[in-house]
Amino acid sequence: MENRSFVFYSERNVYLSGELRDGCLKLESEVYGYINSEGHYSLNEEETKKLLSLISIDELIEIGKEKHLDGVLSFFIDNSIDYDCIVI
Repeated sequence: MENRSFVFYSERNVYLSGELRDGCLKLESEVYGYINSEGHYSLNEEETKKLLSLISIDELIEIGKEKHLDGVLSFFIDNSIDYDCIVI
């Protein structure tokens, strides 16, 4: 599994990116406007392997483009993929 950075979407007030590094997936979400927030989501190596056994990174990016962060997190939940989350 090679290291890779990618952007799901980058619009005027919202942004979602991801990084696959050292076998672990990390996502970063930013929302600016009436309410500002940042979200940091991470999967450990075991959960990242579990995810990649179900779907490719490119397929996950397509889910994010179509359904945004909620779609990606729903995929995690629907497939019992555990992740850590910090929202600021």
